[in-house]
Amino acid sequence: MNHSKYPSIGQFRNVIKEIKDSSTYVGKDENNEPIFDKTLKLPTLTFTGTCKVHGTNFCCAFNFGGEYHFQSRSRIITPVSDNAGSVQFGYKNIKLLAKLNLFITQEFNITNSSVYIFGEIAGKGIQKGVGISNIEKSFFIFGVKIIPDDTQDSYWINTTEILDRMV
Repeated sequence: MNHSKYPSIGQFRNVIKEIKDSSTYVGKDENNEPIFDKTLKLPTLTFTGTCKVHGTNFCCAFNFGGEYHFQSRSRIITPVSDNAGSVQFGYKNIKLLAKLNLFITQEFNITNSSVYIFGEIAGKGIQKGVGISNIEKSFFIFGVKIIPDDTQDSYWINTTEILDRMV
């Protein structure tokens, strides 16, 4: 199993700019500069916002055989090369994480694939000076990526769908 980096999350203002630009783009002028028609109607889109947790990125990845590793945003982490106590947190909660992995593989009929459960660990000992640093260390899941063992492309499972099915 390899490290799989969680993709960068753009800022809302950048999304708005990209939508405005792509919706009003009408071509290029004689100098190859883009032309925008600001009179065109912009689309109406619906977004679901989330709160910034102010923690540290954490992922528990399981292969189909049940082997697992922990990772930060940029690397696989170990007890020797940890990230803010994330490995210790992962080992302490591995039964719960394994149960979640089993639920995901059964509910979504996932076979011969690795399951990467991405989130943020926040709470005591992670960041100082933010309100959430007063709670016990907790794991806030924000993404689940499935990477098939064969040549198929990876894909994401909607975490809202996971929570809805678990209730």
